Amino acid sequence: MARISYFDETKHPEESSLVEKLRAGRRGSLINVYKLLLHSPPLAATWYEHVSAARWGTKLSGRLREIVIIRVGKINDIPYVMKQHVPGLAEAEGLSVAECDALGDQQPGAAGRGEVGEQAMGHGDREAGRAGKG
Repeated sequence: MARISYFDETKHPEESSLVEKLRAGRRGSLINVYKLLLHSPPLAATWYEHVSAARWGTKLSGRLREIVIIRVGKINDIPYVMKQHVPGLAEAEGLSVAECDALGDQQPGAAGRGEVGEQAMGHGDREAGRAGKG
């Protein structure tokens, strides 16, 4: 549950163009993080631009991007990330629920991530190396 009230777009028609931009960039829905950030429209707008650049403006494949997001979410025990990405966004990028689960099997730096996690992370390590080359 949020400690800050969610932004009520019906009470702020002056922000309708920003709200529509946020919806369009997030598959038609106004996700909760934006319902919080919209209390400061400039912050919501710059957050959207930053996150969009990180998600769509890199050379990472959608699969690797989801591997990174989910792994970080699991390491840091962030339920919101898991709810937003698994299964919907992850499956859309070719990751199964089993692969997502395996990404949290071991602590960072632990040897032997398990078969699925090793395959997913190994794929990511190779791709990350290519992404850094211009």
